[in-house]
Amino acid sequence: MKSIIYYLLAFVAVYLSYFCLVYLRKKQMRKYRSGTEVKLLEGLTNVNISKIKSKVLVQIMALTNAFIITLTLWIVSPIKSMILKLLAGFVVVILLIIVGYKIVGYFLKKKYGIRKKES
Repeated sequence: MKSIIYYLLAFVAVYLSYFCLVYLRKKQMRKYRSGTEVKLLEGLTNVNISKIKSKVLVQIMALTNAFIITLTLWIVSPIKSMILKLLAGFVVVILLIIVGYKIVGYFLKKKYGIRKKES
């Protein structure tokens, strides 16, 4: 029970910090569409992000990134060695980003019916 509360607090902390740093700052909102996360999402899933409102996109990405970081913390925390934790954490984060963004892309295609035009 104690560990569940720990991971929930970690999730909320990551989500709120991401939300405050991006969503509440107008300057960051303008730059967000040209950021690495959005470009990666577009590249992995062929979704045209330009038709989705920035506020909705930031909230979806904040939830996804908070989930990725919390799940990585949960997977890596039982490892005792710090070097192995770092290596495993790096691998797990990369895999979760690919899987998580693919799921988000599928959700965006299904919900908004948006498909990027093939050239």
